[in-house]
Amino acid sequence: MKVSVVLCTYNGARYLPEQLDSIFAQTRRADEVLVQDDGSSDATWDILSRYAALHPEMRLLRNEGPHGVNANFYSAMRRATGDLLVIGDQDDIWLPRKIERLAGSIGDNLLVASMNRPFTSGDDPGAAVSDDARVPNLHLLRLLHTSQVAGHTMALRPELLSLVNPSRRDDIMYDAALQIAARAAGRMAFVPEVLVLQRRHLDSATYTAPVSRSKSPLNIVRTVADDLRLYRRTRPAWRRRMLLMRDLLDFVAERGGASVRPSGELTAAREYVRLQLEGSYVQRTLFCLRHHRALLHAVEPNTLYSLLRALFFPVSSAAYVRGK
Repeated sequence: MKVSVVLCTYNGARYLPEQLDSIFAQTRRADEVLVQDDGSSDATWDILSRYAALHPEMRLLRNEGPHGVNANFYSAMRRATGDLLVIGDQDDIWLPRKIERLAGSIGDNLLVASMNRPFTSGDDPGAAVSDDARVPNLHLLRLLHTSQVAGHTMALRPELLSLVNPSRRDDIMYDAALQIAARAAGRMAFVPEVLVLQRRHLDSATYTAPVSRSKSPLNIVRTVADDLRLYRRTRPAWRRRMLLMRDLLDFVAERGGASVRPSGELTAAREYVRLQLEGSYVQRTLFCLRHHRALLHAVEPNTLYSLLRALFFPVSSAAYVRGK
């Protein structure tokens, strides 16, 4: 199996050398390290050029001006020549067995992902870090709401790219689309190990402040009040998200062919989206109660708490489009 690392950069000189060092220190070396820069104006290209002079497997590509995260990653993935594409961000640190573990765990699936551990290097004091060590729930119903695994933890087969509707690639983050498409096809694997150290800093394109997961009465009341306040305001954005999800699921179901393994998850996800767009509030609530274990971030040992969360889920889902 030929392995390509796909790394996209943009003004990443500050942390890039540490990431590149971790890529070239892997126990299973990549056959190709393709780095595509999105028109950086700092020293990123000089750093890449120095590393390329030392590592013949490194290929450098450069966009003329910024294309954005999605366009850059999709373009770079299409240009990679490997049978397995291992995704990387410019500011993280890979643990030494990342490639080895992902390549050995994908089997005949289209995508495999791992866990990560956030950290801050101390030179960005404004960045907050919260480490959620729970194994994430990868049910398709959950993925419709939020990404459960990050792009920098993924390795994928190039054919997965054909299951993401090209006309919608600017509308949803590339890693969200890839994990939904792979799970909808019934071909997503997971390694429940930390293989990436995710650097959290305020300049990161994906930085968000951590949200409290405390089950204290005060935090529950605050969360409920916040969700009720957001519900009406975010319904239009939530509807737009469900339209995107419908298009993505339909594309996989109708275009996937032999790549798709029919599953109850895909059937349930399409029904859920239909109810979000056409059903009543009561119908949505009853659906959430029936599928309560599939909706939360991780396995909830308290069944009563899980059911109560599901009862309120048609409202609390507003939080997933907060600020959009």
